[in-house]
Amino acid sequence: MKKRSAVILALVMLLCASLQAQVVPLDTIIARIEQNNPMLKEFDERTTAMERYAEGATSWMAPMVGFGPYWFPYRKQEATHDVDPEDGMYMAVFEQDIPNPMKIRTRKNYAGSRAAIVQEEKAVELNNLRAEARILYFNMIVLRDKQKILSESQSILDLMLRIARLRYPYNQSTLGMIYKTEGRLHEVENMQSMAAGEEESVRIRLNAMMNLSPHLPLEVDTAYTRNIRARNLYDTAQWQSSRSDLRQLRREIEAMRFNQQVQRSNARPDFKFRFEHMFQRDPAMPNQFSAMVMMTIPIAPWSSKMYRSEIKGMDYDIRAMERERDGIINESQGMIMSMQSQLH
Repeated sequence: MKKRSAVILALVMLLCASLQAQVVPLDTIIARIEQNNPMLKEFDERTTAMERYAEGATSWMAPMVGFGPYWFPYRKQEATHDVDPEDGMYMAVFEQDIPNPMKIRTRKNYAGSRAAIVQEEKAVELNNLRAEARILYFNMIVLRDKQKILSESQSILDLMLRIARLRYPYNQSTLGMIYKTEGRLHEVENMQSMAAGEEESVRIRLNAMMNLSPHLPLEVDTAYTRNIRARNLYDTAQWQSSRSDLRQLRREIEAMRFNQQVQRSNARPDFKFRFEHMFQRDPAMPNQFSAMVMMTIPIAPWSSKMYRSEIKGMDYDIRAMERERDGIINESQGMIMSMQSQLH
């Protein structure tokens, strides 16, 4: 019985030691988010899907084949001339649509540009997760310091309460002072409970962002200091190359221009090849064939209106996205100047 209790106690101690929280730096948390966050993996799958769509954009339509009777007379129908029993023939047909090479290239470029947009969307989401992780990490550090200060305040108030109770029988302290100190002590205890609850909420959220168990302990580095790098915050050219949301807008504009090329390629003709071979039922008659190459005429007024309107509409969409980009830059400049003014 004693041996069993000793084994159980040892297992409990090992379990407690394994569950002991380890200090995790902020960089490690961000790296785990980049590697394990399910939302980011979704963008990887969507990127792969877009790349596969781009590969399929160069394919042709499937060929079409057919076989059946051709020019067979109705035997029971009365005819004004003698009907030869060998009249009629069998026909085999082969048909293939031949797309314009320019259309194939433009469709492939447009499908490939969609994959770049998804990658920039992933970068935007990753930046949002990084920012949230930093805020949560610093909040956890602040909450730890807050609990230390509250613990010191609790010790001081507890000491003051004991002194007041000892001095009260000798009329050196008032009852109101004792009640006031007790109220302040309970207020500090309540603030400690609230800070502990906020810290637990932050820990669960960080574990969820890293795709870990919410019950996993997490210890932050309270001695963390951030290296602030000097940057030219007014350089808009640097923003357009570094900010993921502006890069995403640029990719969307590029994709829209590729889509315009797709619509312009609709003005080019498509081709179709059709081959027919007729087998005569009468051995004395020669077999026959028919070969045709057909071409569409997309410049006809009743068919060109659609893609011309699409091209004009996309011009306005591109202008709207450029205005949106300018608005983001202008708003960001205003926010930075406002924040710097507040800091000064």
